[in-house]
Amino acid sequence: MIAAGGALGAYGSYESGKANRDIDRANAEVARMKAEQSVEAGEQQAAIQDVKGRQLEGAQRAGFAGQGVVSNAGTAGMVESSSEAMSEMDKLLIRTNARRQAWGYQSQANDYENQAEMAYKGGVTGALSSLIGAGGQVALASARSPGAGTTAPAGGNQITFDTTSQTPSYVPQVSNQNYIYRP
Repeated sequence: MIAAGGALGAYGSYESGKANRDIDRANAEVARMKAEQSVEAGEQQAAIQDVKGRQLEGAQRAGFAGQGVVSNAGTAGMVESSSEAMSEMDKLLIRTNARRQAWGYQSQANDYENQAEMAYKGGVTGALSSLIGAGGQVALASARSPGAGTTAPAGGNQITFDTTSQTPSYVPQVSNQNYIYRP
């Protein structure tokens, strides 16, 4: 019965480790997809910002032209160049933020992968621990049962296990009688 319980506990630990590993791997995959999506979303937002920047520059040119000002010279030229530079900086900021967010998701995916590996190893360790513990209980139970715990090697001497003090005793054989010393 002890052995069956140990085997069942071992199986449960192993399966639990596998299930947790699979969950963590799935979470890692979701995090990787979020990383890809954040980069794609950043590129889309940067493209939208580019269009808005060009629209602003066009509106400024039209405004300057409507007032009879040459748009690529003097103050008007500086305003137009400044708007273009700001638009480029906005696009770079959008892309940088998207990549930072993607890096965060990728780090999270790596953490999930590490957790998956540790969950599996924990399940295996738990299974082995259950089996070893059950084996020890079986050995202890058999040592405590009548007639158990005594071995007589071929050399004639006897080694006994005193179940009350839990210590092994060595008893030499004298004229085919076994004397067992128990403190």
